[in-house]
Order: sequence, then structure tokens, then C-alpha cells
Amino acid sequence: MSRSSHIPKGKKIKKQVEKFGPVRFPERRGKQEFGAGAKEYLICKDCQAAYYDKSWHESLADYKHLKEKNIDKKKINFILCPACQMIKNNQYEGIVLVYNTPEKIKKELMNLAENMGKTARSIDPLDRVSKIKETKNTIEIWTTENQLAKKIANKLKATFPNQLGEKKIHFSGEGSDVVRITVG
Repeated sequence: MSRSSHIPKGKKIKKQVEKFGPVRFPERRGKQEFGAGAKEYLICKDCQAAYYDKSWHESLADYKHLKEKNIDKKKINFILCPACQMIKNNQYEGIVLVYNTPEKIKKELMNLAENMGKTARSIDPLDRVSKIKETKNTIEIWTTENQLAKKIANKLKATFPNQLGEKKIHFSGEGSDVVRITVG
């Protein structure tokens, strides 16, 4: 028996190599997270965000085919959008906790977080800063999306590198999207 006879060839090698590839976990996309897309038109009672074409938009006024489609009023339902529902239920997907913030930058820090929330909302109406709460030595920034919390923490750290301590990211248990980021 020759030395090379024990080495598998072709497809067998490819299958063996694929077994050792990186483990990729599928991301939760819209259908998995919120269910299948609805055919009707939904308008949020609180923020007037509109759901059409299988996603949420800033408003129904942005819908360019509004007059062409001659929408039946029976197909328009008024509900709370997922972001307003989270805010109403005091839920969050991301929270940034900023500890021991110097008094001279507190206002600027909170304004920066607020403005980032407004920018995120203009891009996607479900991305929001839902609450900014200031206590004795902590500022809490609650967000409806975990990625927004990460972006805010990174921006705060980049804007105030000498005034804020190190950043730590903590993910909640398995199956949850909640992220807690501490700065300071």
C-alpha cells in the first residue's frame, strides 16, 4: 500500500474541510422576529409610523403609490408599532449605562445620545432612544434596538475619550437580543 492511498480525494476532502469551517449562526431577520409581512396598511396610533410593502416607514405620506393604488380604507388599521409597544411596556433591546460622568459633559453627552436616536429614527422608525434617565452618578440610555445602543456607546467613547472609562458589552442569556453596555 502506497503512502498516498489513505488520503481521500475530491468531494470527500471538501466535506471534511467544511466540517471545520467557522460556525455561523443565522441572524434573526424581519420575518423571524416580527412574523410574516401583513398585506394591509398599518398606522401607529402614537408616532404615525406606517407599515406597508412589508416594512415600517416614517409615515404614509412617504408612500409614492398612495394615489395610484386607491387604497381601501378597510385595509388601514391603527395599532401601536413595535417600537411604541416596547416603550409602553418599558422594554428595551439595548441599554447604555454611563458611570461617573463629569458634570461639565453630562448635558453634551445626553444631547449626543438624543441626536443619534433622532438620526437612527429618520433612517428606520423602529430604531429609537426610548428613554434617557439621569441619576446621581449614572446616565441610562434605553434603546429599542441593540445595534443602536452599540453605536451610541462607541460614539460616546470616541467623543469623550479622556472623560469616560472603559467600555464593556454584556449580552443577555441565550435567545435574547438584549445588550447592556457599561461605560466608565
